[in-house]
Amino acid sequence: ELDEHKPTSCRSLSMPTKRPHDTNAEPPSRNLGAPRVPTSPGRYVTGGGITVDSSVTPLGDQRAEIDALVSRLDSERGCMFESSYEFPGRYARWTMGFVNPPLCFEASGRTFAIEALNARGEVLVAPVHEALSRCDAVEAISLSQTEAGAAVLRGSVKPPAAGFAEEQRSRQHSIFSLVRALRDLFSCEAEPMLGLYGAFGYDLTFQFEPIRPAQSRVAGARDLLLYLPDELLVVDIHTRGAWRLTYDFTVGGRSSAGLPRSGLALPYVPLPEEQLPFRRDHAAGAFASKVARAKKEFEVG
Repeated sequence: ELDEHKPTSCRSLSMPTKRPHDTNAEPPSRNLGAPRVPTSPGRYVTGGGITVDSSVTPLGDQRAEIDALVSRLDSERGCMFESSYEFPGRYARWTMGFVNPPLCFEASGRTFAIEALNARGEVLVAPVHEALSRCDAVEAISLSQTEAGAAVLRGSVKPPAAGFAEEQRSRQHSIFSLVRALRDLFSCEAEPMLGLYGAFGYDLTFQFEPIRPAQSRVAGARDLLLYLPDELLVVDIHTRGAWRLTYDFTVGGRSSAGLPRSGLALPYVPLPEEQLPFRRDHAAGAFASKVARAKKEFEVG
């Protein structure tokens, strides 16, 4: 999981301690889904040598901001995470989301692709390429272009070792090795919110267990989809505070400052109901016959 790890070293170049979105509230306790420390604007250098300029903009109507973001997700890439459940030390009521992230990380089996989704993402392709080229788990990696002309890194990871101690199972070569490499590239203790957001599929368990699948898989189905956002909407349910975090990256003589935070927009067009595929796991009447049989078994006791 993404929050398992500790950031590598980083240097803060200019980091005010004031919380512009809420100066009176106490920082939340460390829960899954909640930032460990409040984000402050300033400039810092990540563990991988990327200079980041961050800003924090307080927002007024948090509900309107959330609704606007949700509407954009109908046609633009991004994510929305919202939790209404609280349990100390485990879950927290936080809401966060974004659209048009600069980078997308996809994996299927032991192959992967990291694509720049806009000009801002192009700035980060070179340092990501360098970081993954140094990763011992990477078997092959190459830089190419998509049909639309976007830069994309494609590659594969090595198979796990033939024998290893059980406690080293999760440290074998896998897609998670790349997640750790990207974590180290972008990590900074002073910035708790910059990172990878997305979804992990069930089939990632096969990265560690050589199990022969019993069910057929759709060719090319993604086991992992993560984004690196450079603009985040964050809502603290406790304090009713809302703010927008923005990041600009400078590395290798290139900077994302001034480049548009844009992306491909594809309007959502639902299929007509009559065109929806018909799927069911029981033949007509099969479930009713199971219930009838169960009733007889219940009578037996």
